[in-house]
Amino acid sequence: MDRIKVTKAGYDLLIQKKDELIRRLRQAQTAKGLAAAGDSNSWHDNSEFELHAYNEMMLNSEVAELIKIIDTIQIVGIPAQNDTAEIGHVITLLFGDGIEKTYEVGGHGEGDLYGSPPRLSYTAPLISQFIGQQKGYSSIVLSGGKQHTVVLTNITISTEAGN
Repeated sequence: MDRIKVTKAGYDLLIQKKDELIRRLRQAQTAKGLAAAGDSNSWHDNSEFELHAYNEMMLNSEVAELIKIIDTIQIVGIPAQNDTAEIGHVITLLFGDGIEKTYEVGGHGEGDLYGSPPRLSYTAPLISQFIGQQKGYSSIVLSGGKQHTVVLTNITISTEAGN
């Protein structure tokens, strides 16, 4: 399996999410135990017990999937250069209609469309085409149901890189 690339901040968020899921899992297990308390023969007709058992199963699944992701992570630091676009860079793209847009390249799951500039994961269709490419590289991208020629016009190191 390919390594999933994240920044240190992205890794920390995944660990926080795992810890929160485990906390919720423990709550579900406790609630299931309390729902089963009392008549030990009535657990199978106990809708409260069944609800908590279902929640426990779903949370176990979420924790397992997150651990799989965490086990394949590669933490990416601050880029050493601005020659080619990579995680931690701010890139500027010139669209064929003359509109220029700037994006921060984030790690897996580190998107923030409301950031300034917006952060898109290196796996996002718009960004992935420019990873490893130099200024001047152009690609045809699909946006808004239309094909656009997009040119990578600038690469700088993000002030948030590696956080």
